[in-house]
Amino acid sequence: MSSTSSSYLKEFRFQDTVSIITDFTANGSFESLRLNVKYYYEENYARLIRLTDLRKGLKNDGVYVDSAGYEYLKKSSLQENDLLLANVGEYTGFVCLMPELEQHSTLAPNMFLIRFEPFIDSKFMYYLMSGDAFTNAVDCISASSATKLLNKTNLRKMVIHFPELPKQQKIASVLSTVDNLIEQNQNLIDKYTSVEKGMMADLFSRGIDLSGTADTNKNYGQLRPSFDDAPELYQETELGRVPKEWDVEKLENLTTKIIDGTHHTPTYTDRGIPFLRVTDVQTKEINLEKVKFVSEKEHEQLIKRCNPEVGDILYSKNGTIGIPKIVNWDWDFSVFVSLCLIKPAHEKINNQYLGLILTSDVVWTQIRIRAKQGTVTNLHLEEIREFQIPLPNSEEQTEIVTRSKALQNRIDNEKESLDKYKLIKKGLMQDLLTGKVTV
Repeated sequence: MSSTSSSYLKEFRFQDTVSIITDFTANGSFESLRLNVKYYYEENYARLIRLTDLRKGLKNDGVYVDSAGYEYLKKSSLQENDLLLANVGEYTGFVCLMPELEQHSTLAPNMFLIRFEPFIDSKFMYYLMSGDAFTNAVDCISASSATKLLNKTNLRKMVIHFPELPKQQKIASVLSTVDNLIEQNQNLIDKYTSVEKGMMADLFSRGIDLSGTADTNKNYGQLRPSFDDAPELYQETELGRVPKEWDVEKLENLTTKIIDGTHHTPTYTDRGIPFLRVTDVQTKEINLEKVKFVSEKEHEQLIKRCNPEVGDILYSKNGTIGIPKIVNWDWDFSVFVSLCLIKPAHEKINNQYLGLILTSDVVWTQIRIRAKQGTVTNLHLEEIREFQIPLPNSEEQTEIVTRSKALQNRIDNEKESLDKYKLIKKGLMQDLLTGKVTV
């Protein structure tokens, strides 16, 4: 690649680059479509490709039509490398390139199907239409209506700039290489995350056999045998079966204090003592550039009731619930009512073990059972204090934490790689699609 000016990019109206722009309604009126197209929620002759399917990478459950419905919708039947563009609603401007098709597919409403002339590489156009210049232009056009809407007339009038076909193909190849790396990283993250979920379920129900030593116990350091293989190793509890050596305790019995933050909104200041809310504990590191601040005087009043210290756990209880954050920093701060402060009794429970339990199905099952509505948005202190916690001895708690950390570090490393490749792709798109750099 080399630096260049954008002079090698040629200007076109969008309408001059396409051979087809069509949509679902090209097949007939809504009444005729209702009468002639039947939808199925189990696999059938052809899949109806919806925006939600594309946003989930076609990995979700689909909606299907039979052969008669597919034939009726033939004006919007899909081929590999068709470009699909959302044209109504929140995701107007979202673009997707149809992958290699494993079955007949046809377009759902609220998207355009676009096929290009032979002098256009579809994959290049996918990247161009995913870039900032095109998406900003779509936003400007669609935002002029009460509901975001892009019509065919406005799309055809749009002006775009791109190079000759050989350079389009080279640019698409470069960006596809980075996309492949991004996909590989994401697949590894998904794989490790799935493994982690299964591993934690096993660890919290079977635990690790640390009886004796490696010399005296051939199963030392391994998961205990399952209940089916060794029922004598387990006991029935409120949480279901757990190893006989374990206790099950209410959370309040494993802590010295469970309290929430101030119930009134304090007076914020431009600088001072950080004041944390739910939004501040949802990332790996707390971003001090985004937190609110209170005066030192008000902070001194707030910590008389709720005084967070190193080793404590913050637990979100309002809005976005169920997020634990172990306090591993030494700067002063206060918290709002939406955060619960949990002070573990460290001689009874490892705070990192407790953090894992609070994010696990062990606790979430209890939350759902107590919930009076499908979506839980608030937890009361009384409910948190009543959480039933499976409690192995300290050695086993530590070993469970160690194994979880090892897998989480692997996931974090892959996420760092993913962020790196996404940043590389963003820079390449900016350089290659604007002509700043050529291939």
